[in-house]
Amino acid sequence: MSNLAAMIIECARSQNIHTIIDIGAGQGYLSRVLAHYGFTVYAIDGNPKQTCGAQWHDSYIETHLPFLGQLYHLQKEFTQNTFQSIFSEILKEISLKCSCSQNGCNQCQRILLCGLHACGPLSSFVCQLFVENPYVSALCVVPCCHHFLSRDCDIQPSMFPISSMQCFHDFKMCNAAFMVANQSPSSWKTRLDIQNNFSRHFHRALLQVRRKKKNRITYRKTLKVMKSLLLILKIIVILLF
Repeated sequence: MSNLAAMIIECARSQNIHTIIDIGAGQGYLSRVLAHYGFTVYAIDGNPKQTCGAQWHDSYIETHLPFLGQLYHLQKEFTQNTFQSIFSEILKEISLKCSCSQNGCNQCQRILLCGLHACGPLSSFVCQLFVENPYVSALCVVPCCHHFLSRDCDIQPSMFPISSMQCFHDFKMCNAAFMVANQSPSSWKTRLDIQNNFSRHFHRALLQVRRKKKNRITYRKTLKVMKSLLLILKIIVILLF
């Protein structure tokens, strides 16, 4: 977290950004660090228990180490159908709390979006807001839980970062296959448990694909594709070390 906080602070200062929105803030660990360094931070989380816990930690810490900036907690849950409208509501709240409209500056119109372990589709939503919203000037996000992304091509045909090619070929990947993407290549050489974990998910993914009769791709072709991917990953490891 300290590395990400330092990166966000450097990025915000270099872009003259004073307002930060922390998406999926949880207990607010990252948000508090950023508020301590003088930023106005809006910590967003959909879980009321997480928000209440974060506010309790805020009150305790502020008695010993007051924030140089401001920290606001908002309970909002992002979904595919609501994240755009919810973000517009957040911008309105920022505008109401911001004093820059009175003195003519534009601090509220330059926002940095960040997220530490933005789970599943949350990272996709954050990236889309960065691309489409003119108020968002910078983005710092650490995605996680790739296997929680939607893979239903009928409902969501282009959920970044899933390739649209799998919808084109009607190839439905299972959870085990997606969890292979969560493995850290840098740990394969040093940790046996990581190697075993990768191998377990890899072979489980093959078995699940084999068992699904609706898939048009054959077992041999699946095995060939998976072996090619494994070879590419091994090459990446060799290049890294």
